Amino acid sequence: DDADGKTTHVKYQLLYLTDDGKIKIVENLPGNSKGFESGSQPVSIRDIPPNYKLIIKATLITEDSSKTPSISSWAITWQPKDGECRDLFTTDLRIENRGENIHLYMDKVYLTPSMYDWPLLCQNPANTRSTDSEGPGKGEGKLRWFTSIHKLGELGGEYINPVAKGSTLYIVSKDGKKIYAFDAHEGGNETIIIDREKDKAVIPDMQVTSTPAVDDNYLIVATGSTAPGGGVRNKIYAFDRFSLRRGPVWVFEYDSSICYSSAPVISDGKLYITSWSGDSSKWGVFDFSGEGNKLLCIDVDTGKLLWEYNLPAGSVSTPAVAEGKVVVCCERSLTGGTIFVLDAESGEEVWSENIGPIGHTAPVIMDGRIYVVTKTFVPPNMASVQLIALKLHERDNILWSFKLGSPPYDKVQYNKAGSIIPAAYNGRIYIVSPDGILYAINANNGEEIWYQKLYEKKIFSQPFTTSPSYAGGRIYVGTPNGKLLGVDAATGEIVLNVTTIENTPIISSPIIVDGLVIFCDSGGALYCVGELKTPSETFTGYIISHPIYLPYGCVWKKFYAKTVGDGEITFAILDRWDRPLLTGVKDGSSLKHIENKGIIKLKAAFTVNSTSVAALDEWRVTYGWEEETNETHFFEDSFKSSGKPPICTIDVQNTRVGLQPSTARYRFTYTNTTGEHTTNWIQAECTGYNGTKNRETITANLSKPNLTNITEYLEIQFSIKDTTGNETYSQWHNITWIEDKTKPVFYIDTFSPHSTSNPTPICRIEAQDKGTKGNISGINVYSARYMIEYMDNTNVTHTSEWFPAECTGRNGTTSRVTITADTSKLSFKDSIRSTNKIRFYIEDMAGNSNTSKWFEIYMDATKPTSYINNTDRIPSKTNQSPVHITAYATDEGVDASGVERVELYYRKTGESSWSKFQVDYTSPYEWDFTVGRDDGGEYELCTIAVDKAGNIEDFPSSGDVTFIFDPNPPYKPVFKSEYRFTEEAIPSFSDVKFEDDYKLDKIEYRLNFEGIHEWKTIASGINSKTITPNWNLTEEEWHQMREDEVYYIYFKVIDTLG
Repeated sequence: DDADGKTTHVKYQLLYLTDDGKIKIVENLPGNSKGFESGSQPVSIRDIPPNYKLIIKATLITEDSSKTPSISSWAITWQPKDGECRDLFTTDLRIENRGENIHLYMDKVYLTPSMYDWPLLCQNPANTRSTDSEGPGKGEGKLRWFTSIHKLGELGGEYINPVAKGSTLYIVSKDGKKIYAFDAHEGGNETIIIDREKDKAVIPDMQVTSTPAVDDNYLIVATGSTAPGGGVRNKIYAFDRFSLRRGPVWVFEYDSSICYSSAPVISDGKLYITSWSGDSSKWGVFDFSGEGNKLLCIDVDTGKLLWEYNLPAGSVSTPAVAEGKVVVCCERSLTGGTIFVLDAESGEEVWSENIGPIGHTAPVIMDGRIYVVTKTFVPPNMASVQLIALKLHERDNILWSFKLGSPPYDKVQYNKAGSIIPAAYNGRIYIVSPDGILYAINANNGEEIWYQKLYEKKIFSQPFTTSPSYAGGRIYVGTPNGKLLGVDAATGEIVLNVTTIENTPIISSPIIVDGLVIFCDSGGALYCVGELKTPSETFTGYIISHPIYLPYGCVWKKFYAKTVGDGEITFAILDRWDRPLLTGVKDGSSLKHIENKGIIKLKAAFTVNSTSVAALDEWRVTYGWEEETNETHFFEDSFKSSGKPPICTIDVQNTRVGLQPSTARYRFTYTNTTGEHTTNWIQAECTGYNGTKNRETITANLSKPNLTNITEYLEIQFSIKDTTGNETYSQWHNITWIEDKTKPVFYIDTFSPHSTSNPTPICRIEAQDKGTKGNISGINVYSARYMIEYMDNTNVTHTSEWFPAECTGRNGTTSRVTITADTSKLSFKDSIRSTNKIRFYIEDMAGNSNTSKWFEIYMDATKPTSYINNTDRIPSKTNQSPVHITAYATDEGVDASGVERVELYYRKTGESSWSKFQVDYTSPYEWDFTVGRDDGGEYELCTIAVDKAGNIEDFPSSGDVTFIFDPNPPYKPVFKSEYRFTEEAIPSFSDVKFEDDYKLDKIEYRLNFEGIHEWKTIASGINSKTITPNWNLTEEEWHQMREDEVYYIYFKVIDTLG
């Protein structure tokens, strides 16, 4: 930091997180209670227990109002102890860099396979509320999990929706004071209750009343606290999305009172958000004039205000950003417009129009048009709503208007009206009216395609306020009577109907991630419905550690790592600039080849698919004492060069006989107009005294030699003598700047798909910029393009022009990127009969470009087939688990793509739908079929094959094999803890319940004074799941019992499978 220690100070303290989520100060660290300052020595934390989850707290202090201290960086270093440097991942403070979908959870590092995010209120900056992810369809409406209100409190709210990035869900608490993170992929076949968050943060000040936004690095929330008369200076907080508990990375505070009731939008590294005065008294009089009515544009990385635009009235509407424009709307205005189109880069107004007040809804941009819901005031405090379409790039441009709802319930309270945001996809608009009618509207002409009544609104019932979402050909929406509905987007048919617990109203708009629908109810529970549908391709990720410093006088010995799961994790040792020193490193590998490397980093590369798991539990490197020699040692990793002419330094040491600093020399190579040259040896400066055994620094100032017309400095070498006169030379070190002239590379083997059943497939390939001799300019993600060769509907082949492609990563990234070409979004997609070939184009930031080869794509419209081929070995009845199943699968026909996987399905007799058991990707296809404790019964099994083109085999009308499978013993009988008999009549029983998960056959008993084989039958041939029989002891048994003594009954319960 830059505190001067006099009038400005920064005090640092180490805290830790307890298992119950509380933050406490580390007490056994001297000086920690008062705090450390940066001028002091590094603080040793060797004695802090290794299981503590550490947190750094900084308190910034100034005694001079004209000065403020600032912090540039902090870290926890690797601590050498007992011959090793070790990370147990109780904190991520030793992780310097990580890839997408890498998460630290329960003291392990995971790679989570996930492709589809929902990072904003409306999924994307254009606010279309649509995604390419699949959602649940018919028979897939299983409640996967829901959160415990008792353990976690109430989550979400009317305008607080969840967002998702890389399988992690983020949701604000109902009171607006906390942010929670959950794993969206949690759960499996059984519904579970989530009672523990993955991560959590406390909002430092005020309350959040809107949906957060998340990008690759940050989770951003804006507070919306109000007060009569306003005067509240709300704030915008950016949290590290990988570690919410650390608190905000930056805080934005406007210089006057302001309130944020809309959700932020992130686009191209910029944050856009609207505001109003925060004067709560204005809601009652419908007056949204006053101060604080703005659109702000903020740099996402720094939290700095880039520009602002003043609105004539307050805005609670989330802006839309697309096609180089930002569209912002506001409430009732007497003096100006209610919709504004601005240049997204500069904030300059393009045009504005008064189309009526606009509330909590948001404008949607699709294909050069704007779609927005406006309100019409109906005295005394009601409003009706309509959907309006406008041209994005032209003024005076209203194209059509569509009135929403049917009298008399089309009018609602003014503050509730205009809250619903339309969903837009593929030329259609989907919108719900306040009285619960879902419309599909032609986006071009505003004509109704179909409508579906979702909800019967009565006089005093709640209006519809939640927005629809589009995914995989279906519309998902929550209703005020507690139903999550899925509607076929083509026909309007309701195909999914899931009810919340106790029919609690759904108040948040659903989001769809990897086949799962997530939403909140009015009681504060967060729900997840559906089956996980992550793409089948391979996912990769990585972590790189902070630098690890070799202790003085030691050498590196070995590398160790503990991994969990069936995914792949490979390891490498890097230098301080992330260049590989050792690759293919395994648990227990020797580090002999780099034993003297002063600074190293560790790298783990993760590879998983949708069914595998890869987790890193810990990693460590060991070191030991170096054998003593008389040799002088140059610390090659310490070499530094800066400036032009350069000033170069390197560290050197001789621990046995010492150095002669006055003998330090250097020489260097350079070029001038006559060519390349090497200087003679030149005297260098060196710290230390004659005979020093300490680590010293040699400095070479290349401006001192009397050389002229040098055009480029190339390499430098150092030398020094020890006290016995022996001279030692360093390596040659590069001191030149090399221009990046190397074009990016395509990873040909990552292209997909090679076969498809879709004439307009989504194609992907990975690329990377590797630079020139260490100078890597990075990928220009906005340069990605693709071109296709296709056959039209008349069998004529065409070659297209270049079209923009999507590219992952930030501009200038040096990591691998994925280029995606979605040919289904081409304007002429309906005329494409088949896509035959595709090629890609990408540039780096230095302007080097590369065009891939043409990749052929084969059309495969034939479905694969499969069947269980060991039915003769499966008994008709069995109580042995597991049952081994094998299957045969084939994919035939012209241009057959081949079988990608085979899935085993099951269902019980009487069930109509099939449930997936497991997937096998390699032949021979086999599974060990098992069932749960409560699942004995008569089962049908079948297999479904999927080929590499995405063709899926049809489900059969009946299974390949049917058998009774009950590996579970009957349940223990249910009875009272004791029975007392005071009459002389023989005791009888009618309340002892016997039950099996399939069917009972026989029940026997004996008394404790009878022999172990003296069983008597209570019932036999039962053939039912449960029975509560009437039975009594025998007269002989009753007469053998003595008064006031306790006797015991033993039961033997046998099911139909023995």
